[in-house]
Amino acid sequence: MKNKKSILLGVLVLVLTVGLNVRHILDNYGVKGNKLHVAVLAQSNGSGDDSSGGGSSGSGGSSSGGDNCPNCPDVHYTSKSKITASVSSYNVTSNTKGEVSFTYGDVVSVKGDFQKNKVVAILVEIKNCESTSSCSCCDQRTVGAKIM
Repeated sequence: MKNKKSILLGVLVLVLTVGLNVRHILDNYGVKGNKLHVAVLAQSNGSGDDSSGGGSSGSGGSSSGGDNCPNCPDVHYTSKSKITASVSSYNVTSNTKGEVSFTYGDVVSVKGDFQKNKVVAILVEIKNCESTSSCSCCDQRTVGAKIM
């Protein structure tokens, strides 16, 4: 009797494991549901003389040619770029909880304390990294939209 329970439990665990693995495979290994980290998206495919076949390793941004630009502090920065910010006004409709949302790319900012179900004007600050010829670094973690 004890041996039958052990065999039944083993078969149940095996079937459950196979079932969950098949579900994960059919979900395309979670590729669509999980967003890539901004550091992965900020990598470049440069076409320089790098024979390693991959991106640069090291402590962050790269310096190219003889531009004498120092490397950026870490992988969250892009070289030869600077942060720019702009503030714009948008008309949005608040939800039943008095919250508004603004979508910029994959980023959604939510803020409360508005009249419910009303069109309200909001100020949104949008930050981006723009290319520049100077030796500056742009922190990718500051890029995005924020309701002010």
